[in-house]
Amino acid sequence: MPIKKALRFGAVGLPVVALLAAPLSATAMVSAAPNESVEAPHTPHGGSSSQDMAGPFYSPETAPKAPMTRSTDQWPAPAKFITALKKYGISGSKLVLEKNYDKQGPENNANLAGYTGKMQAFMFHDTGTSVPASRLQQKHSLNWIMNGVKSSAGNTVRACHFYVDRKGIVHVVYLGRTWHAGGGVSMWNGAVPKNQMNAYSMGVEIESQGGGVWDLTSAQVDSAARVGAAAMEVANLPLSRAINHKTYAGREADPGRDSNTNVQGKVDTVQSAAWWRSKVKAIYNGSGTSSTPTSTAKPAVAAKLPTSKSISMRDMRNAVRSESVRRYQVGIRKYLNKKLKVSGKTLRKWNPSGVTGYYGAETRRLTRMAVLRIGKTRTSKARSWMNLYLARKANYPTKALIKRTGYTPVA
Repeated sequence: MPIKKALRFGAVGLPVVALLAAPLSATAMVSAAPNESVEAPHTPHGGSSSQDMAGPFYSPETAPKAPMTRSTDQWPAPAKFITALKKYGISGSKLVLEKNYDKQGPENNANLAGYTGKMQAFMFHDTGTSVPASRLQQKHSLNWIMNGVKSSAGNTVRACHFYVDRKGIVHVVYLGRTWHAGGGVSMWNGAVPKNQMNAYSMGVEIESQGGGVWDLTSAQVDSAARVGAAAMEVANLPLSRAINHKTYAGREADPGRDSNTNVQGKVDTVQSAAWWRSKVKAIYNGSGTSSTPTSTAKPAVAAKLPTSKSISMRDMRNAVRSESVRRYQVGIRKYLNKKLKVSGKTLRKWNPSGVTGYYGAETRRLTRMAVLRIGKTRTSKARSWMNLYLARKANYPTKALIKRTGYTPVA
């Protein structure tokens, strides 16, 4: 949804993550615009004002009184979010930490002092610039997000927590409570009080034309989903807490909402909250019950690999980061390209992060596509590969597939 519309109603809690990006269409997808040093003037969020984004937190006179909760703030520390982002593959050139992302500065003006409750949701937004996607600069809305929103006293308040530019690079804007959600209904039986989502949630802004145009790139969708997964894992949130703006401030039905409240009729992201949840689900390791990594996340000990061509079958599972996973990624990419004739362009679409050594959604996709293509050949042996794919057991390689990549499977 447009940024300004999306933020018209303020939320109080950080646990809510808003999904703001528009749905991805293969035919409407555009390539990232060139990076330019000067941003063109524009009005993000479909013309939303600072007051729209702040909701009742716009001024000290209208801000809700913080509820009496624990004296110790339950909002996760910034370092936990950075660790989780890196775990989910947002690191290196894909991650930019904006100045003072971990320090409360402008947010002293956000009238959120006194809130100490848990983060309850994660919200997806799009920036809604109304600028045609072909003319959008790489970081078109970043300056507005960092400096364009003002309190009633004219002081700056950063406009979201995470921002995904046209190349899919994630900018960490601010990791505390801030304005992004505006006003809306009470949710989850009062876990988020009416008009207080800003105090209980986080939001990601995705650079987009907005207005219902399906212009997000595959890199933007992938990065936004990874940001959502990381933030939700840190906050121990179930998938149901991944929402878009209209779930909170519009007409989209959602369990736990006040049935008699109809706020604003938001039309934000083309994609539904369910669509975004499916993207997050593909990579999310959490359930909302524990943020402690499972044993599958433990890396293998490199010394146990007998040769440079060995791959440990023990590491061929979700959320493992190891040398065996790195070797498998190298091998499966080469096998798809050389033996199965998959183009480099298609490989980059399936696996935009390249060789990372982390077994996540992209590596599962490479495995499925290899098994599917093997299964499309006519031999009876190949049909057994197709059966494996159809049975949805092809997320992880068999010993036979590893051998095809030129490596030797070991225990």
